[in-house]
Amino acid sequence: MAQPPANFESEDDFVPRRSTSEDALLTSSGTIAVVDVLAMIAAERRDRQHRATRAAAVICRIGPYRWVGIYDIDSEDALVIAWSGLGPPAFVRFPNTAGLTGEAVRTKKTVVANDVSKDRRYLTSFVGTRAEIIVPVLNAKGDVVGSIDVESDKENAFALRDQKILEQCGMALAPLWAL
Repeated sequence: MAQPPANFESEDDFVPRRSTSEDALLTSSGTIAVVDVLAMIAAERRDRQHRATRAAAVICRIGPYRWVGIYDIDSEDALVIAWSGLGPPAFVRFPNTAGLTGEAVRTKKTVVANDVSKDRRYLTSFVGTRAEIIVPVLNAKGDVVGSIDVESDKENAFALRDQKILEQCGMALAPLWAL
């Protein structure tokens, strides 16, 4: 694996080069900073749906993830606005108190279920999902306004490295929820 550029603290901050339209951000070592790409996508002057879909596709490529969803969270519901992977989830809208998302909304913290079959909070979106992580996105006032939902067909798919980078992704994407 390539070594991180000097301005990165660790390899958690970058991923190997992929064939993307964001190649302009490649460093001399052939790596691309995912959070920088996501911040650029979030700040674009394009349609919000387009930006969210592009962001989900970028996130889906950074790990052994088979599906990534980006959700709006309002006072009552979670509503998927974009995804990359298998298609729409079984529940495109559900109460924001339900499932792992409900726990992330309530605690305002990332929720990791590395074996969903043993987690009573899990709502089945896709047959074959073995692990899921939900990263809440907070606005400037500290309210949960969105979330990133990442699913894997592998048990124990999410390590601390995944959690850290996905939380950074959530911070980079916060402008998607700014009014």
